[in-house]
Amino acid sequence: MRIGMIGLKGVPYPAGIENFTEQVGWRLSQRGHEVTVYVRPYVQVGDRFRGMRIRHLPSINTKHLDALTHTAIASLAVLFDNVDVVHYHALGPSVFSAIPRLARKKTIAHVHGLDWQRAKWSSFASGCLRAAESAAIYFPHRTIAISETLQAHLQRKYQREVAYVPTGVERYEYREPREITRLGLEREDYLLFLSRLVPEKGCHDLIEAFKGLDTHARALAAGATEHGATVHFVVPEMDSGPVIVQGSVPVRAGDTAEALAARVLAVEHRIYPFALRLVAQGRARLVDGRCEIDGVASAHGILITPEI
Repeated sequence: MRIGMIGLKGVPYPAGIENFTEQVGWRLSQRGHEVTVYVRPYVQVGDRFRGMRIRHLPSINTKHLDALTHTAIASLAVLFDNVDVVHYHALGPSVFSAIPRLARKKTIAHVHGLDWQRAKWSSFASGCLRAAESAAIYFPHRTIAISETLQAHLQRKYQREVAYVPTGVERYEYREPREITRLGLEREDYLLFLSRLVPEKGCHDLIEAFKGLDTHARALAAGATEHGATVHFVVPEMDSGPVIVQGSVPVRAGDTAEALAARVLAVEHRIYPFALRLVAQGRARLVDGRCEIDGVASAHGILITPEI
């Protein structure tokens, strides 16, 4: 089978869709398929790469025109190439999948994400990408989503079948941990987030989901000299309510997470009943989103530092 890949910058290139295309492309080539990747002029690569044929085509290299112009040119060029299937990557480029389809070539749109949600785009560009979402469903012969969540969204919204094909990963030989031990971490004792720090990647959701977990190990890893617990009024956001009482304990040399947790538990047994007594007596109240103790607003509540 002869397959053309359109919509990416090129291979090799240090980005998500480009790495995906490289990994899929060279494996298809190994299986006897002929893969052509249409790359942009600034990608430094020869006429062949890892078994794939490389075709350089021009583009207007600006933020809003680079992908648009290159995909349009590639979509016209593929009409004259000996290609059986044209594989478009991402929402925007999928708009042009109608061109080779009209020429009776099989077309696929591969949706890697809802690009219109990305904060980098202006409202106009975001609107164009939102419109391209429907094109990715209606223009090609088949549409692929890389996650079940994305598949469910597209099928629910457009009432059309969308295939789910998860992105694969390389399998590496296991090695004993080395770098993490310098941070005081152990195997299966941490969570690693690898991504660009942009809103649509959801790092803030991950932080919120794990907020309040493994606090003792995290305090030791951060080199804290004090640790403790708080009692606060409950609000929708986790561990974010106005503080009534805080209890503090020192972090000692040689502390383990278990030893530190035991001392924190002891101070918790003191501050919980104390805080409940303050509320029951009407001394601690929630007023306009703040904690007032004996009629005085307190940003940090009452601090207790027992000898534990």
